[in-house]
Amino acid sequence: MHNPIAPVVLAMLVLVPRVAPAQQSSDTSITLQGFMQENGAESDWAIVTPVSVAALGARTFVISLSRASGRWSRFASRYVEAGGRLTRTGTGGLVLDVQRMKEVEPPGTSHATYDRGMTQHASIALSVVPNRISWTDSAGHTTGANPAILYVIKNERSAPIYIVLGTNDLICLTVQGPTSTWDTTTMAPTPNYHRFVIQHGGEFRQALQLPEEAAPRRGRYLARIGICQLDDYDIATEFEVL
Repeated sequence: MHNPIAPVVLAMLVLVPRVAPAQQSSDTSITLQGFMQENGAESDWAIVTPVSVAALGARTFVISLSRASGRWSRFASRYVEAGGRLTRTGTGGLVLDVQRMKEVEPPGTSHATYDRGMTQHASIALSVVPNRISWTDSAGHTTGANPAILYVIKNERSAPIYIVLGTNDLICLTVQGPTSTWDTTTMAPTPNYHRFVIQHGGEFRQALQLPEEAAPRRGRYLARIGICQLDDYDIATEFEVL
């Protein structure tokens, strides 16, 4: 099945928090991992976690950062590990006063390389976040899981990498499971997006939602992704549905 899908920003991972009715005003120390992104709600930044965080009587995928945490904005759109003090707000949300943060690699990330002569070398990474997915819990209730595919090409050499597209097809993703195959194609943002450059030290980074229909049953799956019209940047990784 071919399912056209546009690239998504990490904000699309946001889910509505499930909050207990009782309000609390306590705090706790915590270390968590997730995507750092801009947040238009209670603070300027938030961390969107791959699995829900249950703390202080609330359960949510979205941890707002205190306004004093704006200094961590250099980690925008990165997968990070952050530690600090977690507080529950009067509206039932969770806010983290970050004391430390670093970029980390999602568990189960696969790596590949692209080499062409002495001037072009790129490292390629692919992650399914999280790489172990549960669509339902032990009672058969939906978990609200909303996993993402993270695909990164990083230019490691001094010369720029030029990518030229013949059509607007950009990223091709195929998910192969025990009894099914699912595929999708992202479209270039504009009709003129047929040529782009990855400068030295620069990255091409795409985050895509992985819907339940792509991996509906329990078992191990193989996700394969690349630039649609080029074979040089293909990479695959495994993940599991529990």
